[in-house]
Amino acid sequence: MMSFAYPMERLVEAIMASKALSLDDLRRMDQQADKGILGDPRLYQILVAAAFQAGNRLLVRQMIHAAPPPPGVSILFAGVRAVKSTFGGISGYGHAALSGQDDNGCDLFVDLINAGWAVPHPDMAVWPIYSQSIQAGKALMNTLVQHNVAIDERPAICAISSQNLDMLDFALQIHTPTDEKTQFYLLLYAAQWPAPPERLKYLEILWNHGVHTLNWRLTEIKVAVRSPDEITWEKTALHVAVQADDAEMVEWLIQRGAKTFRDKYGKNPFEYAKLRGNKDVLAVFERYPDCQSTTFLSMTLASRQEAKYASGDKTSGRWASTALSSSIVFIIIYMHLLHLSLCPLSLRRWPGCGCESRPVAGDRNAIFVVPVKPSTYDWD
Repeated sequence: MMSFAYPMERLVEAIMASKALSLDDLRRMDQQADKGILGDPRLYQILVAAAFQAGNRLLVRQMIHAAPPPPGVSILFAGVRAVKSTFGGISGYGHAALSGQDDNGCDLFVDLINAGWAVPHPDMAVWPIYSQSIQAGKALMNTLVQHNVAIDERPAICAISSQNLDMLDFALQIHTPTDEKTQFYLLLYAAQWPAPPERLKYLEILWNHGVHTLNWRLTEIKVAVRSPDEITWEKTALHVAVQADDAEMVEWLIQRGAKTFRDKYGKNPFEYAKLRGNKDVLAVFERYPDCQSTTFLSMTLASRQEAKYASGDKTSGRWASTALSSSIVFIIIYMHLLHLSLCPLSLRRWPGCGCESRPVAGDRNAIFVVPVKPSTYDWD
């Protein structure tokens, strides 16, 4: 009988070298060793992991159905956080060990979970979206639900991002978000991410599943916003439709109650439509006069703000272009100038104004204002 000095290493090498290796082949090799290792649960688990990484899925299935999961299986086959990689030439999410294989192994994980060899995890819920087989993806999603895994909005977002219309519909059947913020962003993504001819299909699927929040407010109106990210209104799906010159989507959104809110540049969709000059989009707004709201101040502030962003000066956009914040700044400047004009007539100094009264040469009774640095003045 032939014996191996390191039977474990030989078995792993054999598994990694051939995708056609079967469990019977492993058993024959194991019998040729001085000490069999297939009977050791810990070593058996390592061999399953080697077949898993080598892409020998037939061997994986044979092994997990031939023996129960050994202790520690939750470490090797737990649902680790989704890893973005390439499966079958498509970029998507799946288990890191399957990176570069024909698909991300949704059907394999159905068997692993049902056999107790893998621990279901919420991060697995996005894997079906990137499966080469829609049926395998749906099977994994159903398996996760059967094992009481909470499904959130991530599968729907990934389906929109990857332009997988069928899986979007299926993901929403399992879980439709009810909070306004999530619904708002799903509609925004559907208006923005898919290819132009398909965007309405994604919007209609969302709408048919009860995703109706087109007008969610990002924040309450702020007096001063010191970062471009802290905006009063988020860009809406209607903004996206107008900027894409998609008259059909513009009308679809308006018919369903989309309002003309202003974005971070202070512009509403109608103002963008006027600037872009698309006749079809403008014709839609003419049919809906309630969506035509604009002011001279908002357009002026918005144009200045957008020009700063377009020039690449991101720091210049740190103050929101709102009429309220601009009015407050104007009032502060006006009050300061008013104080400077009245300061010579006042007998009391105003600490912090940067002024003091000094006599004019030749006239001890004359008073005039001399600006000085506050740090050099002694306020005793």
